[in-house]
Amino acid sequence: MTSEDVEERAYWVSLSSVPGIGSKRFFGLVEWFGSARAAWGASAAELEASRVLPAEVRQALLRGRERSDPFRAYAEQARTCTRIVTALDAAYPCGLLSIAGRPPVLYVLGDPECLEAPSVAVVGTRKPTPYGREMTSGLVREIARAGVTVISGLAVGIDTVAHRAALEAGGRTVAVLGSGLGHLYPPCNSGLAREMVSSGGAVISQFPSDTIPGERNFVARNRVVAGMALGVVVTEAPSGSGALLTASAAREFGRVVMAVPGPLTSPTYQGSLECLRLGGKAVGSGSHVLVDIGIVAVADWPGPLNPGPQGSSSASGEGQRSTSGAEPSLTPDPSRAITDPRGTLGPDGRMVLDAIGEGEAVGFGVLTARTGLKADRLGAVLGVLEVMGLVVRLPGDSYARRPSPDSGRTPGTI
Repeated sequence: MTSEDVEERAYWVSLSSVPGIGSKRFFGLVEWFGSARAAWGASAAELEASRVLPAEVRQALLRGRERSDPFRAYAEQARTCTRIVTALDAAYPCGLLSIAGRPPVLYVLGDPECLEAPSVAVVGTRKPTPYGREMTSGLVREIARAGVTVISGLAVGIDTVAHRAALEAGGRTVAVLGSGLGHLYPPCNSGLAREMVSSGGAVISQFPSDTIPGERNFVARNRVVAGMALGVVVTEAPSGSGALLTASAAREFGRVVMAVPGPLTSPTYQGSLECLRLGGKAVGSGSHVLVDIGIVAVADWPGPLNPGPQGSSSASGEGQRSTSGAEPSLTPDPSRAITDPRGTLGPDGRMVLDAIGEGEAVGFGVLTARTGLKADRLGAVLGVLEVMGLVVRLPGDSYARRPSPDSGRTPGTI
């Protein structure tokens, strides 16, 4: 990264922190002026001519830059986190790149690689029933053991159960906050957050460290949760639950929406029922979730798609029962993935695999051009192919097919 790149990122932090400059206005300014640095230094007349900011926000920007030094502000924010990731960086989640309202900056405490891994969001009520806790814990354990990162919001209730279950399964989990890292909320989960970070996960926020929790922040947080994930699972939610906002955002972004069925007479499952009525997939186990998001196809499972206590299954799991009674393996078979992958892939997976020639290292941008897929979809498909052992990511954001063990080649060699 050049000194100019570092400087531009400092201006991204300062410009995005000005009250009233949200995502749309931030990217509007960068597009008009060419860079955050140029927008930060624009005169009052130039800002007015851009027609991006209303008068009160223009004044807030002019006042803010009189008393704020971007480089000092960047250094202060950097002290509160492991890394500052902007939409300019390769570590920025692919799933967020094309969504409306994407945050310009993410403050990451923990391992930034978590943001690039295939992930599933698990959300729900702050007051779960014993059934909701049991279903969430069992479902998340399966997902985490499959190597998929579990995302949630660190709230009490279902969020806490999801994070905890992922850790207990030896997996990685990411919390997305509706406050700054300096005001971790709720405080009762500060110990859980530290454990997540020490176990290879992360706690992230789109807000500067001194931002206190607020209702509007949580709405924005929910959109980030939905955008980062391949799919969103609502394990228990009443009508009006914030989890339904996450599910709504997931539908808007084209993500898979799933819900755990519950007692129809229970108030705590009326929101979950709403998700299903709007087209969400019914899931009863982690294996259902993995199939529905395309991490592993139904054909990969040697045993039943194990239903939860309800005995329910998704449509994709029907007809897949085994008389052996064996539990499905949550680890894809690498040899099968290499020798006969096409039967387990969807159309996009086959297209991306075909776009990577044998012995060829192909950059992300080239793959975008070859496949015609949007960046968020391409990133999701590549993540699935990595988990299945079909491709390997190389330095410089390039990808190569993973050769069979007897090919005598290493990935990326010609």
